[in-house]
Amino acid sequence: MSSPHADAVAERADLLRRSGIWAALSDPVLHATAAAMQPAAFADGELIIRQGEPGRHLHVVTAGAADVRVHGANGTVVTVGTMAAGACFGEMSLLSGDVTSADVVASGSCETLTLDRPAFTTDVVVAELLMGARYEK
Repeated sequence: MSSPHADAVAERADLLRRSGIWAALSDPVLHATAAAMQPAAFADGELIIRQGEPGRHLHVVTAGAADVRVHGANGTVVTVGTMAAGACFGEMSLLSGDVTSADVVASGSCETLTLDRPAFTTDVVVAELLMGARYEK
């Protein structure tokens, strides 16, 4: 019989396996990554990521949706996309070290799994993601 924590990690790993960049991870690294992720909930209109700030977390949407908004030079804000369940965001600033390129705002109630920079940047996770990206081209 498995524990509730083990069941939750297995569910997270299954979700990640179906979501883009995570498919490149080996099973042990995928499960370790899933175990390190924390659930987060955001109310409608709540800012998840602010454009121009250092990246602190990667998010995988598990329920609801989030709008991606870019601030123009003239002060306008344009919604350029919507992230639904399974979508991943925040990873580019963690990989590159650049500031975030857009706001991400909850569109209705939104739940994510988050991974902070220290957990994301472990040598194994980054190496496996980069190896997978290299072989996918």
